[in-house]
Amino acid sequence: MTARVLLLAVVALLCTPLAALSLTGTQRRQLRAIAGRREAAKTLQRMKVVEPARSAAELDTVLLAAELVRCKFPVDHKRDVPPLAEELARLVDPPAEVAQVLGHTALLYRPAATPEIVLET
Repeated sequence: MTARVLLLAVVALLCTPLAALSLTGTQRRQLRAIAGRREAAKTLQRMKVVEPARSAAELDTVLLAAELVRCKFPVDHKRDVPPLAEELARLVDPPAEVAQVLGHTALLYRPAATPEIVLET
C-alpha cells in the first residue's frame, strides 16, 4: 500500500507543469538576498501596479528582461496586497511566483528561458 501511494505521488509530481511548482523557503530567501543586492546596486527593476489586469502586459515585458521585479501596489490596507500580487503573478504567461510581500510591495520572480538567477533546489 505504501509503495502505491509513493508511486502515485511521484507520478503526480512529474505530471505537474514546472510553472505550477512553487518556490521553497530556501529559494525565496535566495531571491530576497538577490533583490537586496540589486537594490543596493540600483539594478532592481521596479514597477507601480495600478490594476493587475492592465499591468500584466507591462510585468511580462519587465520579467522577460529582468526575472525579478519589485511591484508597488497603491492600496489602502497592506492586507490587500497578497491577493493582488498572486492575481498579478497568475495573469502573466507563464505564471510568475510571489517571492515576498512586504508592506505595499511584492517581489515577483519568473525564470527566463536562459536563467540569469540560478536557485538551489
